[in-house]
Amino acid sequence: KKKKGYREIYGVSNVVTYNNLYEPMHAHISVVNPVNNKAVTNDFAIQVMWVQKAWQNPVVKYGTSASDLDNSISYNNGANGYITTYTPSMLCDTQYGQPAALGGWFDPGYFINILLQGLKSDTTYFYQLKKKKKRRVFQKTKKKKLCPFAFFFFFLRRVGESSYGWTNIFNFTTPCPTGGYSARDNTVKFVGFGDLGNMAIDFSKHHSWDWDDEGELYSINTTSTIANYAVGYESEWDDFMHQIGPIANHVPYMTGIGNHEYSWSGEWIPPASQVSTDSYGTSDSGGECGVPYNSLFPFASVNPTSSPQPTVNFFFCL
Repeated sequence: KKKKGYREIYGVSNVVTYNNLYEPMHAHISVVNPVNNKAVTNDFAIQVMWVQKAWQNPVVKYGTSASDLDNSISYNNGANGYITTYTPSMLCDTQYGQPAALGGWFDPGYFINILLQGLKSDTTYFYQLKKKKKRRVFQKTKKKKLCPFAFFFFFLRRVGESSYGWTNIFNFTTPCPTGGYSARDNTVKFVGFGDLGNMAIDFSKHHSWDWDDEGELYSINTTSTIANYAVGYESEWDDFMHQIGPIANHVPYMTGIGNHEYSWSGEWIPPASQVSTDSYGTSDSGGECGVPYNSLFPFASVNPTSSPQPTVNFFFCL
């Protein structure tokens, strides 16, 4: 609950656990440059990103037909992607009581990134994420006596086994050729917005993306600032990523960092020591200092695989 603008704990539930730690969550995509290919070409790379509480050899299966996903890319010990996470020690401003590493802490799991390269322009691709189902075990069970002798027979009763499955099928369409237009309607469209925020889990606030029944018109989403406004209460990132999922797993979701994702006391030193750092907005991220943002949207960082704070926004040319 909030009291006088601040959150206070009124009660604590029992520990809530995940039924399957290997379930892929929050799938989203971005357009990135192909690795080791600085030339301007009509080949594209799409970065597929998602979150799991635990992981084991993540795989993306994809193709140009939903019924024939004939290509696959695996993490392969970092050869085709990378996996990151962050801990409370990587967050900021605990000395000032900022919540990100304190009362607002929420275990984020692992951020999985796999790059799909050599994709054709202006082409629709379908993809799935591999998931490991809940691990099962074999148990020994003692049978009853089958004869007068004092023998016991044991047999293995299967209560389960390790197995794998796949998520629902998602899809995306790659950008149009460099310097060209879409063969479908000779246009390039994008949606740009900022200060998006999030909403309560009961969806008491709602916005339609159907654009007055005209269907999906956008080729890319771009936001000048995420403005999830988690401000140090990390579980709100889970809500936010779930809410943008139907768009972000379908259309490249390109972001730029804002003050509510980045600002912290070490960002800069105020010119007057007697003036509170909060007067300059340096507590706007609630101690996140860009770390959760950089984990979820790494394409916009100087060094996507690092845990420290990002320092630049993305540049995308239409």
